[in-house]
Amino acid sequence: MTKPKLIFFVTKSVWGGAQKYVFDLATDPNYLSNFSIKVAVGGNGDLATKLRESNIEVINLHKLSNTLNPIKLILSTLEVINLLRRERPSIIHTNSSFAGISIGLASFITRTRSIFTIHGWAFNEDRPPSIRAILKIAFWFILLFHNKSIAVSRKIFEQAPNFLNTKKRVKIIHNSVKSIKPAEKMLLPTRKTDDKIRIVTIAEINKNKNHKLVLQASALLPENLADKWEYYIIGDGDKKDDLLEKIKYHKYGTNIFYIGHVDEAARYLSEFDIFVLPSITEAFGYVLLEAGMYKLAIVATSVGGIPEIIEHEQNGFLTEDYNPSQMSLQIQELILNKNRRELFGTNLEKKVSINFSFEKMIVDTISYTLSTLSTK
Repeated sequence: MTKPKLIFFVTKSVWGGAQKYVFDLATDPNYLSNFSIKVAVGGNGDLATKLRESNIEVINLHKLSNTLNPIKLILSTLEVINLLRRERPSIIHTNSSFAGISIGLASFITRTRSIFTIHGWAFNEDRPPSIRAILKIAFWFILLFHNKSIAVSRKIFEQAPNFLNTKKRVKIIHNSVKSIKPAEKMLLPTRKTDDKIRIVTIAEINKNKNHKLVLQASALLPENLADKWEYYIIGDGDKKDDLLEKIKYHKYGTNIFYIGHVDEAARYLSEFDIFVLPSITEAFGYVLLEAGMYKLAIVATSVGGIPEIIEHEQNGFLTEDYNPSQMSLQIQELILNKNRRELFGTNLEKKVSINFSFEKMIVDTISYTLSTLSTK
């Protein structure tokens, strides 16, 4: 029998959470045994390169973009309609926020089965109330256009717009992470020592990831600890210059190191002791699963789906709201208390392995995809 054709859609070809998700699914042997897979992507970056290296066909889209600009949405919709009519997939799987409107509309017009994975709600971001209201309406249309949707966390599911029972077509399938092969070479020039605690954040440098919170928290650390810690920032983004300026004039600027973009940065997590995720909004916190696999102690903001991974004072610290002083005290506690660092890391690794199995995510997602194909 001919396998059903599945096309994944994602707006950007950078290497972020949604892109990892698409790559992991598109290259998984179980997926490949059930579907004939292609990936449609805007741009020609790391994701496209890795997919081609894994012998997955990549379709480059030129009009697809994450915007609510009406003209761009129309152009994007027409491009996707042409693609769907040319390729005639059995089902598509969308992994972009606003682009979900044009892709969903195109699938509706061409009567193509479709799934939308919700990697986050833009109305959770720091925006005026009127804009948030408009975004909620936009996301309701996305859920309406697609046959079914996947929420990567319970929090995302709870926030799903539910007019005309769109929420009934949303299923929670927690994101999960593959085992990570450690890098053959070291990222940092020297190995860890017991008297120097290495703190790290791996995240895109943008407003939502909120790196300035860690800078403010670290500025509050006691001066007698200055020779006990170092903070490393891995990632790139549109707020990089602003971040570098803050580091330049930071009280402990000589303790803070900007590394920039690192390909598959999670492979280097064994070189660190503490992982800090200071996000303003976070659908789930994929990178925390990776940190957990390396038994790192976690400090993270209590937003979105993060509390579904981190249990306060059990396998990490949660910082409530925007609270630099609280985060500073939590980091200080982990710098000084090796036993607590190790306990948090061990507990998190155990939770990740039990609750966020990659194999379970694959089985559940394949089953949900096949059920969408058979839905009348």
